[in-house]
Amino acid sequence: MFVDLEQLGAINLTGDPDACRGLLTHVATELAHQSWSDGLNVTLVGWGRRLVALNSERLAYAATTAAVLRALRTRVSAVPEALGVLGTDVLRARAGDIAGDSWTPQVLLIDASNIPVQDLAQLQVRLAELAGAGRIATAVLITGAVGSSTAEVTTAEVTAAGVLRMPRILGEGTITAACMTDADVDLVIDLFDVAEQVDHPIPVSAVDEPWAADMDSSGAPVPAVAMEEPVDLLEAQNHHLDEADDPDSVPMPGPATHRTDRDRLAEVMNADPTLNDDLAEWRQETPRRPRIAILGTAEVTATGEIPKRLAWFTEVSVYLALHRGGVSLDKFTADLWPAEGRPGEARQIARSTRNETVSKIRRWLGTDPVTGDLYVPLSTDGTYKLEDRLLDVELMQRLRKRGDARVEAGDRSGIEDYEAALKPVRGRPLPESTQVWPTVPRTGTGWGWLSNENRREDLLMPGWVVDVAHRAVQAALSINDLEKGRWTADLGHEADPYSDVPLTDLVVIAAAAGDMATAHRHAWEVVWANDLNNAEELPEHTYNVISRVFPNGLLAVSR
Repeated sequence: MFVDLEQLGAINLTGDPDACRGLLTHVATELAHQSWSDGLNVTLVGWGRRLVALNSERLAYAATTAAVLRALRTRVSAVPEALGVLGTDVLRARAGDIAGDSWTPQVLLIDASNIPVQDLAQLQVRLAELAGAGRIATAVLITGAVGSSTAEVTTAEVTAAGVLRMPRILGEGTITAACMTDADVDLVIDLFDVAEQVDHPIPVSAVDEPWAADMDSSGAPVPAVAMEEPVDLLEAQNHHLDEADDPDSVPMPGPATHRTDRDRLAEVMNADPTLNDDLAEWRQETPRRPRIAILGTAEVTATGEIPKRLAWFTEVSVYLALHRGGVSLDKFTADLWPAEGRPGEARQIARSTRNETVSKIRRWLGTDPVTGDLYVPLSTDGTYKLEDRLLDVELMQRLRKRGDARVEAGDRSGIEDYEAALKPVRGRPLPESTQVWPTVPRTGTGWGWLSNENRREDLLMPGWVVDVAHRAVQAALSINDLEKGRWTADLGHEADPYSDVPLTDLVVIAAAAGDMATAHRHAWEVVWANDLNNAEELPEHTYNVISRVFPNGLLAVSR
């Protein structure tokens, strides 16, 4: 339901404080970026300072009501007077561009919970005046003003269950109130921080293994292997394999086949001779080594005794798996039992708590059946370490690297490597992490250690999956395997629903299949996913892909 705040002038939110704050936060984020709220100014009074980061050109913060009271008094008197002089109203003045920006809407979102009583009394007077003044390009949404509402001000009640009652608009009816929690805000701000960061080259992998040589941390070879972007649609539609041809001789899109490409492939293969064996072990029901899966909800498979607090010990196992070189006892404690407000420090816990945790992890992850060695050795050198394990993201990186090398050498089996790399992906990587997906219930410490320097796998892995999935789509299109292309694009979208790449891949795949209606629907999904109303406002690369498929533009559709 949309409410014309400007027409009502003032709305007092009452009821459950958390539900009211959640609705107020939702309104703030909507006003910050919706295209229909272009050309307005929003001031968050007494709350919401960190929300300003969402759009500092539209949102502002005021700690107290002093300036707000003055501004409201001025608006209530000055705007009606100006309209009287001009012989018009706000809507006609805007439509006719009369007096320029004089009618820019001013919206105040106020949390009055901590406003002094005398200021609250003055504010209620101003709100009553505003509510009785008609449309004057000003609106106030206030919460926390318990017991001080006036008859002129519209009242909306929100219950703890999220039921909204607004008699002036709904009569006896009710609707479900929108809500954004603090955790939701964390997610949105985190995503904006990531989106606004300057792109930097992905660093070279720091893994000290032969297979990681000449590879960046996403699994891409260094230097990178080029592929046509995007695959030509007509070529994808008309390309068919000659059954008499040797499949391994079918050239992949983009790269030319040279002796140096074959040499490079041989180097990659020689540097990772156990990849096929490790992949086969990963697929076993009970692998020899601990199997750590983080390309989705964290899962650990091991041969030892399963602990009762499975979520907590899964987090600890993932922590050890991602710290290949091991960690000191102090770092282990500080990361997994962090002190509130003191990064890098541990809260006060009994040593027995830490020791018991590691002992149970050691029993769960078990011993090497060949050597009899513990996978988590005794910390005689002052460190905790997981000596050997299978980790799905590393398998994905290794398979992606080999797949790229095969593609560069014109070897069609590179497609199979891409497919194998994506098989372990089960959705969003590490959704437990409150750094990226805070709406998921917390487990253990909330995985806060992922925000440490040189970590952030929760932020990085979705992009790595999308990159592999995109290359798999390009390869699949080159041999007209549209089903495989569609599967990989869908997988990429599940891993990172905020990326345009899988959605534009689906546009290209549908067009390659001759299904322009589906391509058109996917193209609009890209536009709407960016919270836009037309394709021309999309990022340049995204727009170029869509305009290539639809050179005459997209037909208008209802959202």
